[in-house]
Amino acid sequence: MTYHQYWETNERGANTILQPKTNREDSNFQSGTIRQKILSLLAALINLDLSADVHAYDENEIEINGLGDAIEDTFEKAEEMDNDDEKKIRRQYELLKQGDVFVETVWDEKFIKDKKLKGSKTFDGTIKE
Repeated sequence: MTYHQYWETNERGANTILQPKTNREDSNFQSGTIRQKILSLLAALINLDLSADVHAYDENEIEINGLGDAIEDTFEKAEEMDNDDEKKIRRQYELLKQGDVFVETVWDEKFIKDKKLKGSKTFDGTIKE
């Protein structure tokens, strides 16, 4: 199978897509068991604590506890700011469904002009002339 055919097959199985009947007498049934198994496995994965446990060492191989804790805190804050809980669930579901996941980070760079009114007076809403 090509990658696209493999993806389509996995998608159909995970979403219980019914194929059109070839004969009128045929029965078309799909139980949805695969999707339920994927969702139950995903629920078990979500309950696991798979966060990183960082240990930092200096050049003499002495552990620096504060540095490891600081890096863990940085990971947690980045996940919180990125709203990673929802994205992590979607990534894990896709991984269970397809067997592989591709993630792309897109930087949205915005330029905003900072405009200020000339003069020392603030605008009070009245227009002259």
